[in-house]
Amino acid sequence: MTIEIAAVVLAFNEVEMLSITLPAIKALVDQVVVVDMGSTDGSDALYARLLSGEDRLAHYDQQNLSQFGFAHARNHGARYATAPWLFAIDADEWIDPAQTGALRREIAEATCDTLAVHRRNYVGRAGAPIDLDQLRVSGSFGEETQRRIYRNRHDIRWEGLIHEEICDRDGNTWQRAGQSELVLHHLSQFKPQVAIEEKSRLYSYMVLRGLIVPGYRYGTNPFWHSTFIRKHFDFLIEKANAYAAARGLPLYDRDAVARAVD
Repeated sequence: MTIEIAAVVLAFNEVEMLSITLPAIKALVDQVVVVDMGSTDGSDALYARLLSGEDRLAHYDQQNLSQFGFAHARNHGARYATAPWLFAIDADEWIDPAQTGALRREIAEATCDTLAVHRRNYVGRAGAPIDLDQLRVSGSFGEETQRRIYRNRHDIRWEGLIHEEICDRDGNTWQRAGQSELVLHHLSQFKPQVAIEEKSRLYSYMVLRGLIVPGYRYGTNPFWHSTFIRKHFDFLIEKANAYAAARGLPLYDRDAVARAVD
């Protein structure tokens, strides 16, 4: 089998979500690389059942996220892929296998190095069963566009501690990306409440880390280091310090954060 495109999937304790999303991803691409960050929920059994052939399981220490960020994890997974095209997908994103034909046509005809896909964020109740035929798009941030498909070359990589973006030797690729008709269906609101809360704490910690350490801002939209923090200052401090305290990491000083954002 010729491997045309590989999906690189980030996962941590996502066995229930992956039972829905991974079969669909498998039907869409030629190779799946799962970047597992130390799952303890029985995900290994799911991988053993669903991954096959050219698929790969890449282990990643989740503690590296606080130091190197999500771009580092995505680039780590890309090293295991052998396809000329990569599709970055998260464990809580479902994609309709019926779009396989469109995906293959788009990469065959592509004259650019990156493609953006549509992502729909859905309203959900934590821990509720997922009915793919009854999904309701979120009113505030329901529709967005993200670059997720890109050529597997050494000079094209993810950059950014959080809300990472695809860059090449000429910098951020957003102005040079093509548009795919593919749709990612984002199901994060259906995760168990404990998982939603943990993600909120982790993201808060990472957003503030990018603010405090300017070198980590490369590859991330400045919105996350300015406007977003100003709007959600107290929330971010509370959640970030809860994450730090649970892991023995240094707490954020409110005054230092306030000075940095100004």
